[in-house]
Amino acid sequence: MAKAMTKTVSKKRPAPDSTTKSAARKTRVPTAPSKADVLPDVPVGALVLHSERLTRTVATHAADLAAAKVTAADLRALSDLITALRATETAWKKTRAAAAPGAVAQARDALTLGREDLVGALRAFADHDAATQRALDAIAGVEDDDDLEADVEAALPLARAHAADFVGTEITPAHVDAVARQLEAFRAARAGVRHRPTDATTAQALSKESLAALRARNEAFWALSQVNRQVCGRARFCFRRDSKRKALFSSYAVERAGVRKPAAPTDSAKPTV
Repeated sequence: MAKAMTKTVSKKRPAPDSTTKSAARKTRVPTAPSKADVLPDVPVGALVLHSERLTRTVATHAADLAAAKVTAADLRALSDLITALRATETAWKKTRAAAAPGAVAQARDALTLGREDLVGALRAFADHDAATQRALDAIAGVEDDDDLEADVEAALPLARAHAADFVGTEITPAHVDAVARQLEAFRAARAGVRHRPTDATTAQALSKESLAALRARNEAFWALSQVNRQVCGRARFCFRRDSKRKALFSSYAVERAGVRKPAAPTDSAKPTV
């Protein structure tokens, strides 16, 4: 025989007054942003390189690290996540470039090569006094067109100041002047596009496809970062009394104070830094 359902009667609670509601709103804990909406804290290449070295170092010390819960599964995870990050970074760069109008894309390609020339020459040949080193440290990875402009703008006066260091190389004063003209051409191309609101100006105004590619790249970055840091932390614990081996497992370095962080795209789902 089935049991009869009983009705539970609860006392009606008084409605909270406006003061109580206000206090509840003030104490509400904000939701953390999705990792897909958080830009990398170091250039992607830096994390990939660190993770590749970490994989080799873990393999070398695998026997001892087993006691610290660092296993073959961690090596596989690092390898798979490195591959995923490389793939998503490539996809993001392709969609970013494809979204730009032709004039901007052409000017960007020329200025990107100019940036590589100046920054590479400064790092290879310039006498690195403290001021020069700080300026070079502030030239971070290029996430968008604003970064590209800022990098070249910062590199041009440095290159001119160190012209004597470039004597005998292809980075002549004329070459530096050519990069300056490329910068102006790039700015003019971007400004022209902004007067046509139907066009995307830069990666700052992302299409849905580009935003999806960026978010996938961000997710891949933070997934690798998490495993990388976990493995490093456990390895440092394992070798806490062996300073030489402990030093082999330092975490990857985040940006130093004063170094420009990449700008977040201005779209509906805005990554945070």
